[in-house]
Amino acid sequence: SPGYMSANTGHHFANPTNHFWKCLHLSGFTPSLLSPSRDFTLPAEYNIGLTNLVHRPSMEQAELSAAEMAASVPSLLDKIRKWQPRVVCFVGRGIWLCSTKKKGVEKSKDEGYCLQPYKVIHPEQGERRLCETFFFVVPSTSGRVVSHQLLDKVKLFTTLHDLVEEVKTGKFDTHSFAIVTLPKPEDMPEVPPDSFATSLLAMDGIKDEAEDVA
Repeated sequence: SPGYMSANTGHHFANPTNHFWKCLHLSGFTPSLLSPSRDFTLPAEYNIGLTNLVHRPSMEQAELSAAEMAASVPSLLDKIRKWQPRVVCFVGRGIWLCSTKKKGVEKSKDEGYCLQPYKVIHPEQGERRLCETFFFVVPSTSGRVVSHQLLDKVKLFTTLHDLVEEVKTGKFDTHSFAIVTLPKPEDMPEVPPDSFATSLLAMDGIKDEAEDVA
């Protein structure tokens, strides 16, 4: 869910205290520090797409009901089916837990702020080689989250960057990953006209659990 400043400006992670754009730059995703107003350049120039689970602005997770978040999951799944990103990064644990609960993914001991042991296998089309989507979770980049400081977040974004580069080589071993099956297209709602890319789809997340927020 976007914050109120993001909603007012029409740009992702617009609050100047948010660490997202610094993390994106310091981890190697962008060669320079971008301002939120440049978010529209991400798909074409950096192969990165941004979206929200819930489009209604909010200050923190408590403002969003579980039903409201769960109702938005089918649209997210259809975006993954349509755009087939190599990696989906959930910025905030809350949206990952909500999304996996909706899909019936059982919690694994390996879950946390890291690569998740699940994948989506997209059907082959023509001469296109097999495409898989993986899932990565990082903490909320909100400056209000005190349990993870900027350097902690940058380290996780750097791990994410290295993962994306490894996946691009086609040599990333995923045999041990559980397969998540997406609903059929005819069972999915219409996808909103967002912009996406094939390397990384970053979810603009709701704030993490209350104990993580100052």
